[in-house]
Amino acid sequence: MRFGKATPALSSPRTISTFISIGAGMNVSQVDANKAVIRRLVEAHNRQDAFAAAACFAPGGTNHGRVAGPSGMERVYRNLYAAFPDYHWELQTLFGEGDWVALHVVQTGTHLGTLELPVFGGLIHNVAPTGKTVSVANIHLYQMRDGLIVRHTAVRDDLGMMRQMGLLPETQHAGGDMSRPDR
Repeated sequence: MRFGKATPALSSPRTISTFISIGAGMNVSQVDANKAVIRRLVEAHNRQDAFAAAACFAPGGTNHGRVAGPSGMERVYRNLYAAFPDYHWELQTLFGEGDWVALHVVQTGTHLGTLELPVFGGLIHNVAPTGKTVSVANIHLYQMRDGLIVRHTAVRDDLGMMRQMGLLPETQHAGGDMSRPDR
C-alpha cells in the first residue's frame, strides 16, 4: 500500500484528524466512507430490508458480472429474504483499499421459503423449504464509486450450505471436512 504525504483536515476544535492519501487519489476518509456504505448494507441485510440494501448500489451496478442496479438487487434481496426470513450477516472482517471494500461474513438463516430466482448459483432454485438453519462463510468484494457499489462479486460456501440443508451428503471421511470449522 502506498502512502502519500499527510495533510491536516478541517475539523472541529475537539477533533484532530489527518487525511492520508492512499493509492490513486483516495484518502482515508474516502475509504472509511466506502466501508460505511458496506456497513449500511450489512445492517439492511440484518433487518431484511431489501430497499435499503439495494439503495447501496449505483444505477448500472453489477452483481457477479450482470448489470443489476438498485431495482435488480432489490428483486434479488426480496427473493432471498422470502426464502430465509431470518437472513443475517455476522461481520467478521471489513477492510478497504482504494475504491474496493472487502468483507468476510458468516451468513446465517433458516430455509423457510422457495427461491424463485437462481441466487446461490441456482443450486437451491425451486427447492421446497427444508426448515434447516444454515451458517456459512462468505467473502464479498465491492468496488465503489461516488458512495455507491458499482461492482459486486463473492465467494460463498454454497456446498456447505447445501450440506447443512440436507440436500447433499456429509463427508464420509473419518476426519470430517478439513476445509470447514467444526459445527
